[in-house]
Amino acid sequence: MSAGAEYDRETPPDPEDTNLWNIRTGALFPSGATLDDTEFSVGIEYEPRANRSTGNPDGHLTFSADWTRITTRTATGEDDVTLIPILVNWKQRLAARQERAWYYGLGAGIYWAEDPIPEMDLTEDASFAWQVMLGYRLNPDTFVEGRFIASDEVSDDALFGLAVGYSF
Repeated sequence: MSAGAEYDRETPPDPEDTNLWNIRTGALFPSGATLDDTEFSVGIEYEPRANRSTGNPDGHLTFSADWTRITTRTATGEDDVTLIPILVNWKQRLAARQERAWYYGLGAGIYWAEDPIPEMDLTEDASFAWQVMLGYRLNPDTFVEGRFIASDEVSDDALFGLAVGYSF
């Protein structure tokens, strides 16, 4: 259904034609020698359905951004530096049209750092980033997800993440 299209008010729009927003919260575990082993994370993801263009009803394009603060050493002690991975992803469900289903995904985009994070070998501003993910839809509204996000120096700049989320 295209934007602004009319539909019978008694019949809701087909879920495959609607857009989804996901919010998630969880923990990120940096691979670099940061001061904290675990960092809190919150994120949002937009899932426009790509079915019409790909012919694949179980795969879709997503746009995601997550926020975290990495505790790092500075010349004057320590600081919490904002790190935001902004990614374009492809998610693929493994079980066609089932309410509960495993999915996997791949993404690419940028790490945006407010200030340098030397322990992760990240400079201020933007760096290339990529991710792989594996998740499970518990029902149409909730999911759990594991992700691995990294840049050029995987041994230093990677983040392993575990999250729970809600779709609306």
